[in-house]
Amino acid sequence: MTPEWGSRAKDLHPETQFLLTELGPEGPYAVLLPLIDHNTFRATLRPPKGKDGDDTLCLRIESGDASVKASQWERALLVAAGDDPFELVDRAVAAAAALSGGAKPRAAKKLPATLDVFGWCTWDAFYFRVSAQGIRQGLQSLQRGGTPARLLIIDDGWQMTDLDEAYREHEHHIMTEADARKRAPAAPWSMAVSSEARASESAGALAAGGPGAAPYGSRPLHLDEAEAANKEAVREVLHEAEHQAQARLKELEGKGGSSKQGPLAKLLTLFKALLAWLDLHLLQVGSWIIENMRAPDWAIKVLGWLAVGPLRQAFLRFYAGKGDWTRRLTSIKANAKFSSIDAGPDHPWKSKPEDLKSVVKALKAEFDLGYVYCWHALHAYWAGVCPVDSSVAPYKSVLRFPKPTPGVLEIDASMAWNPKLLAGVGVVTDPTSLHDDMHAYLQDCGVDGVKVDVQATVGMIGGDLGGGPLLTQRYHSSLEQSIAAHFPGNHCINCMCHSTENLYRMLDTSVARVSDDFYPLDAASHTTHLGVCAFNSVFMGAIVQPDWDMFHSKHPAALLHATARVVSGGAVYVSDKPDTHDFELLRRLVLPDGSVLRALLPGRPTRDCLFSDVLRDSRTVLKVWNRNAYSGMLGMFNVQGSHWSRTRGKFITHNTSPPALDASLRPSDVEGIALTAATTASAATTASAAAGAASHRQNGNGNGTFGSAGRATGSYAVYSDQRRRLQVLAQEQQMAVRVAHAKSDIFTIVPIQALGGLQVAPIGLVNMLNPGGAVLEYDLRSRGAGGAAVATLRLKGFGRFLMYSNRRPAHIVVDGAPAAFDYSEEQCALHFDVPQTGTLRAQVGIQF
Repeated sequence: MTPEWGSRAKDLHPETQFLLTELGPEGPYAVLLPLIDHNTFRATLRPPKGKDGDDTLCLRIESGDASVKASQWERALLVAAGDDPFELVDRAVAAAAALSGGAKPRAAKKLPATLDVFGWCTWDAFYFRVSAQGIRQGLQSLQRGGTPARLLIIDDGWQMTDLDEAYREHEHHIMTEADARKRAPAAPWSMAVSSEARASESAGALAAGGPGAAPYGSRPLHLDEAEAANKEAVREVLHEAEHQAQARLKELEGKGGSSKQGPLAKLLTLFKALLAWLDLHLLQVGSWIIENMRAPDWAIKVLGWLAVGPLRQAFLRFYAGKGDWTRRLTSIKANAKFSSIDAGPDHPWKSKPEDLKSVVKALKAEFDLGYVYCWHALHAYWAGVCPVDSSVAPYKSVLRFPKPTPGVLEIDASMAWNPKLLAGVGVVTDPTSLHDDMHAYLQDCGVDGVKVDVQATVGMIGGDLGGGPLLTQRYHSSLEQSIAAHFPGNHCINCMCHSTENLYRMLDTSVARVSDDFYPLDAASHTTHLGVCAFNSVFMGAIVQPDWDMFHSKHPAALLHATARVVSGGAVYVSDKPDTHDFELLRRLVLPDGSVLRALLPGRPTRDCLFSDVLRDSRTVLKVWNRNAYSGMLGMFNVQGSHWSRTRGKFITHNTSPPALDASLRPSDVEGIALTAATTASAATTASAAAGAASHRQNGNGNGTFGSAGRATGSYAVYSDQRRRLQVLAQEQQMAVRVAHAKSDIFTIVPIQALGGLQVAPIGLVNMLNPGGAVLEYDLRSRGAGGAAVATLRLKGFGRFLMYSNRRPAHIVVDGAPAAFDYSEEQCALHFDVPQTGTLRAQVGIQF
């Protein structure tokens, strides 16, 4: 799901699920939300027919099952309007979810405690070769640097799976690392990555929309990325194929076979040899044709026909050796890479009994892990549950072949040769016992939650089971019940779930990823990733807490990603390889106890860029707002130059030299900050601050209210993280900011309060990327016989604290001890150090 911008109905794309429109220069606004009627018929918006069609919006309604039909629908489209776009979307999406599947609004759901701790995910560190040994090394590496992970996500690679028998021999027909490196170009970003890392990341966009690697126990695989494909590469492919075919003919002649072959037989042998060699290059060649020649519809249809017809077996052999997309679950238990804490990636994964329970117990004891999550697909694994393995026979899996709807094929032609479509999916009609057994096993092993991926697949396998919407509802109902039963605390991350079939069925689970994968080696993806996350959060943030996915701390775009995660209000977790970290950056995100300073709300674009194409218009800076208990937060990102191409099915760079951009900042860019500023002694908190405080209480961050005798001044102290600059702005006063391409800055905006002639505003711990998140409680009032003004704060963390003050303080006390301080009259900047304590909590008193 990616955002698009336009002004006419013809600018719409097929499968549009959410449409926000601006009816005037600054509102009002209207939102159109296609619904799911009676759990059976899913509606989507689409453009008018024909290139010269009028501006009439079209609504497509389909069940996904040719036998399930209707002639009228009671609930097909919700339309709402209002003056506040964010309140409008929150209320309208909540209503649409209630009508379409029962998902509760985000504000009514319990957020898992994992959002407030630092996490490490195994995916980009190991891909499918994850093992107990590797996990231990990764956790040790982070602990040594003083940024321990408290959440471990064991991603794909821990489960017991297998290929269909006919394709097992082909899992060993993989490219060597040397071959992969020879064919792959140098990364456009200058990166310090190992050869193994380069050989591990496959071009998932060519196959299933995500990265992949070799099967367990074999070398990692790197397929050519789209940028590597060029005309010369295709010539080499055909030349080598011809060479090998001629060699095969000579071999036959040497065996005396040529005398029995006529010209036609020789030609047939040559053609078969050519196809056999192309087994290893089929997707690269096809991808190059589509991506670089902008192939017409007929060419794509031909490739799709070849994939399901004459070349189907070749495609399946290709997939069998290139990843896990056609593997099926053969046991709900782990594989032998988790037979002991020392089990490595090359352990014979079928020959040893698993012992995930002892592995999890050892990891929690050694690294003080608070939470361990395990990955699985909504339907168990990429290609489902094996229909013929006795270990999973009780689940009564049946092989079914996904059928993408016409709309899905319009927006992603490669679905026609998707591996699951060609290999089929082992479908469990009633997933209740599958989910219950899988989660009961994980719970018994000490696992605390799950990351539930590949959710979009379920919508395509309901062709003769009542349709995708109905089958998806069945699966999500089962999942939600099992999560509630086995993982107290609502520990679930929904993933690859952007269809309304999935979103509107998230009754209680409260976290969902709002983006495609983080692709370390795809330079065009990183700025695009941020833009997509921010705009998807407008829609999805109404019913879930958006998850902006993992990232690498040691990476050219690391600071860009880290700043985005801070302003997102979601989880902060990395996928660094062991001993490959930027600890200086991580210490700006993570405290020594493994906790993070998280903002209160989903980060969303500001009103002034909400209807601007921040990826392609060459003039707009992406601005994302959020709030802490006592401050506003504004992230600025120059993400111009790259975008996701729907026609070419990949991230592309359309401008290789995007310019630095000028933007403006106003305190009012942060929604609700005017309410925060209006806090007075008679109103201890506003409705907005109360909501934030409740969120902080729920997630263990503590909370406080202004609760002071100070009065709002209508001015704000604004602090720039990158510029290290503090200045004062009125609510609507603008500050000019220049942002270079692929760069960012984060601004902390705090209402200034006055008490007598004193004016103060606590910025926070400026050694952290979210300074204001450190302020748990704040109070300003007159005390003592002389009526001295005293500011008291309760803080989380340690380091350099900054406060705006128009007066030099008399003295400062931190945890009962006098503290030295620096004061700049020019900037009205008060600095003092907060020492590190065992509790990472500090009480501060400042007397003026």
